[in-house]
Amino acid sequence: MQAMLSQEGQNNISHGKNMVSYTKDVKLELLPELDNLRPYIEENKMYIRLASTDMFKVSKSVVHGIIKGELKTPQEALEAFNEQMNADPAQEPVVVHIDKGYSHEFTSQHGNQAASAIYNTIRKKLAVDMVFVQSCYVSGDIYAGDYTERQLSYLTHTDAAWPMLARLTGDQVYEMVERTFALKSGYGVISNDSTLYVSSGFEMDIARNGDGSYKLNRLTRNGKELDRNGVYTIILMGDRNWTNQLMITKMGITDFSYDIDKCNVQLYDYLVKEGGKLEEPTDYITIN
Repeated sequence: MQAMLSQEGQNNISHGKNMVSYTKDVKLELLPELDNLRPYIEENKMYIRLASTDMFKVSKSVVHGIIKGELKTPQEALEAFNEQMNADPAQEPVVVHIDKGYSHEFTSQHGNQAASAIYNTIRKKLAVDMVFVQSCYVSGDIYAGDYTERQLSYLTHTDAAWPMLARLTGDQVYEMVERTFALKSGYGVISNDSTLYVSSGFEMDIARNGDGSYKLNRLTRNGKELDRNGVYTIILMGDRNWTNQLMITKMGITDFSYDIDKCNVQLYDYLVKEGGKLEEPTDYITIN
């Protein structure tokens, strides 16, 4: 990074005069077409392109102003953009209060407590026996305090974790976990502790193989050996390429459904609409 951000590095990267540097100590010659940016560069008021809701909202507003003839010059458009970006954001209402915070950091004694709390809550909301999902689908720490709707949505990823509801025997739960741990590549693969799966409604005793992979020793439910002959309702959350390949192609499961809302919707409905409380995390994993 030091090499890339240095004067010499950016001279090599720029390939001419068509780059604006964000590094204050680097001086690059600008194309004549970019001279209108010079005052903003000198004042250090350049915007990095951000894929954010606020950025898109302001950009849309300014473009509409140009189309409708309300903003007649580039200078007026840029001033309108600056004004809207610097405006105080509207105060969003608080939708829920979470009493206790939990860390997203994985430990071999407790697992990922933030992810465990969320998936224990989802399991209660959906009234199923088990949940099995990679912890990376929870975005970060849970803090104690008030949440707006947007802040609550940040607790979980919304783009890929498609829930599958299935009915499995205890033997099939064992097979599901063992096959998942054995994946070498592709969707659902475990690459390190932070991508290990969270189990809600059952506990996993696993071991490191020494090559970065893991193996399953045994499964328990409420501390007792999992009944291999029992039948359980289970939610799997992950990319459909993983669930389809694992459950349908490899295991031949036919008793399943995808007719379930995603995790972020379930969490919002339970905590906000139904007035539920976030469940306590559990020590769902032991690593030997």
